[in-house]
Amino acid sequence: MIVDFREIPAANGSDGQQDKFELFAFDLLKSMGLKPVTEPGRGADGRVDMIFEEKLEGRVTAVAKRILVSCKHFAHEGKSVGISAELDPVGRMRSHRCQTFLGFYSTIASSPFLQDIERLRDQGNEIVIFNQERITAEILGSPNRDRLLRQYFPQSYRAFLRDTLESEIYVDPPIINCATCGINIVDDFDGAVVFSFEEPSLSRLTKIEFFCNSCLAARTPDERRYRRDIRAYTDPNNYMRMTLADVKYIWRQPSYMDLDVFRLWNKFTLSMYYFVARKIDRPQAAFPSTHDHLHRFHL
Repeated sequence: MIVDFREIPAANGSDGQQDKFELFAFDLLKSMGLKPVTEPGRGADGRVDMIFEEKLEGRVTAVAKRILVSCKHFAHEGKSVGISAELDPVGRMRSHRCQTFLGFYSTIASSPFLQDIERLRDQGNEIVIFNQERITAEILGSPNRDRLLRQYFPQSYRAFLRDTLESEIYVDPPIINCATCGINIVDDFDGAVVFSFEEPSLSRLTKIEFFCNSCLAARTPDERRYRRDIRAYTDPNNYMRMTLADVKYIWRQPSYMDLDVFRLWNKFTLSMYYFVARKIDRPQAAFPSTHDHLHRFHL
């Protein structure tokens, strides 16, 4: 997966978003289990963006290491981080009583800077560099992967979802529009399907609607409505469990939904199948076609 760090606003901007890369670093490092000692702040910071603590537990003792974090967001300029941009990392580390220096960069470190880092490491200093490749790996391995990508890299997240989930079994990818604002909620799976039931027994399904999470949050809660997160349907196990649960109700109670509601449920079920089905390898056109049953069809 490619994460485009240019989706995070430049650090030298004046639109109020110039701290977002530091906030992202803080968020990611917390999700890795590090304990924050200081938080990102605007203004004079003594050449330190934030400090974390990592507890290393042995079988007998535990040691807590303080980590000085320095963030450099040069993705918009497309340049590497050089020695002049990261002056005296060891001195800064010691002045803040830290044992580790962590460079958190949206690009890479320059060759002269890497040589300087190796020299400092040979002197016994612990210096770690998180470049764009390492940061991407940490995001993808994080239990908060989807939230981090959706919050800080929405375009990359959409591309990731499409690449991961699209089966291409239909000629065109499904579109499910929010009932309020009209956006396609399966673009980034940030939404829900809402089932409305008839009173008093709530045993009859009367309406199926789709909402993005922003529009859903603005709606008044109603005990007659039941929601399912649209993202849950992209997990094959959840998809089968929820679909079969619906089929059970339809079979046991023919009056569970009328024909129009059933048609909408059926189309929704087929739409979400697109995201749990596997891609089919199709033969090249130059070969005789013996796989006509593998053709794509319209939803």
